Amino acid sequence: EARNDTLENVTTITNFEIDSLAYERDSIYWQTVRPIPLSTYEVKGYKSMDSLSIATAEEEQTSANDTLVVSIGSNTSVNRRAASKFKATDIIYGGTYKAGKQWRFGWNSILLNTHFNTVEGYHAAFNPFLYNLSPGLKWRLDPYIHYSFGRNVLNWKLINRFTLGASQRPFSMELDFGRYTAQLDDVYGIDPAINTFWTLFFEKNFMKVHQKEYGKITISKKLNDLYAFNISGEYARRTMLYNTSYQLVFDSKKRAYTTNQPINSELGLTDFTPYASAILGFQFTAEPWLKYRLRNGKKRIIDNSSPLLTFNYRTGIQGVDGSKPSFHHIDVGYKHVFDWGVRGQVSLQINGGTFFNAAGLGIAEFKHFPSNQTFLTNLDPVKSFRLLDYYLYSTQESYLETHAHYQFRKFLFTQMPLVRLAGIRENIFINSLETPSSNHYLELGYGINYIFRVFRIELVTAFESWKYKDFGVRIGIASNLETLFN
Repeated sequence: EARNDTLENVTTITNFEIDSLAYERDSIYWQTVRPIPLSTYEVKGYKSMDSLSIATAEEEQTSANDTLVVSIGSNTSVNRRAASKFKATDIIYGGTYKAGKQWRFGWNSILLNTHFNTVEGYHAAFNPFLYNLSPGLKWRLDPYIHYSFGRNVLNWKLINRFTLGASQRPFSMELDFGRYTAQLDDVYGIDPAINTFWTLFFEKNFMKVHQKEYGKITISKKLNDLYAFNISGEYARRTMLYNTSYQLVFDSKKRAYTTNQPINSELGLTDFTPYASAILGFQFTAEPWLKYRLRNGKKRIIDNSSPLLTFNYRTGIQGVDGSKPSFHHIDVGYKHVFDWGVRGQVSLQINGGTFFNAAGLGIAEFKHFPSNQTFLTNLDPVKSFRLLDYYLYSTQESYLETHAHYQFRKFLFTQMPLVRLAGIRENIFINSLETPSSNHYLELGYGINYIFRVFRIELVTAFESWKYKDFGVRIGIASNLETLFN
């Protein structure tokens, strides 16, 4: 361990070098120093690893922009997106193509961006994109063209992203504007694909949307590995929408579609007349106790070596071109993952905040929480509720949200070695929400993670005012998926 001042926050130092003769030794030499000869499969494996190393070195010379980002629930993987020649199937599934040495263009799948809800009926989005591979100033343009068959309306938005500087400390700016159909909770709203399935097959239309004409600018700067901030400003005109389509696959006499105005414990029915809002925001994030490994003179961050601290401030400015909401909103957060016990892992997330001098807010400006009312979920299992109704406890007052998740090495099923070898893990979790009207909302749950390395199944019980309220089974994407391959 390093303890001198010149290597502050460096916990381990590793230096190694490869013997210059290593690649020149023939098989006869290695047989003399290796007690067991390499098998045929090992020989093939080392050849593949050598090929991959060369390919990786070549890839690292290209820009990080030339990537495909795939999200499964809260888990995100990034793979190189190779530009290809046009194929007829790309019209449906999308593709990426070269436009010179430094430019790429393409579009995302129209099929995967076609959904259904009771306001818009069937609707589809076409999302072409254009970006450059310049190591200096990077630019990405994302137009969205969205057509609602139920409303017979064409909506659109345009997102411009600019990034300047080294990838370790970038400065970025994003400009968004357009007229679009947005969820009232545009942070934790239900996934459109899940909502489509639940609406058509179970007659439960959980997605609630409104028309939003807006312009927004966000400036972000990463100061160093420890600190980052962003500043944003948005002006939006919001219009409530109403159901236009009542189509479904299975009709149930016990259920009926609900209106597009969700019920909220503070507002009651959340219908509103058209209004404008002007909101400024500031966010600061810090990992002040981050630690490093020093490997051959290169510092590498040790994941989860410091808690993540966040500070958010929003303010609504009344009177800007007719803007209505006026408020000050402060939110602070603490997130940390650490080992506890023999290969056990604790994930803890706490968020608290309050509104000051709040007046004229619509449901869209409220503080929302990651809710779920379906047995399929793609929310982050470490920081989301499993049985909480959408919008019910969204608030314009004070709140405290807590999520605690513990993953065992051995518990019940994982006492069996074959189960552990299959990569399956068990966990317990507690989620709680305190608002003026949430009645001490609490969830207790048990889950089995990494079933077939991907899925999880959970049993969850909800309480209000310390009394039993509900029980549910949830199926989702396994938490902490990346740790399986570390």
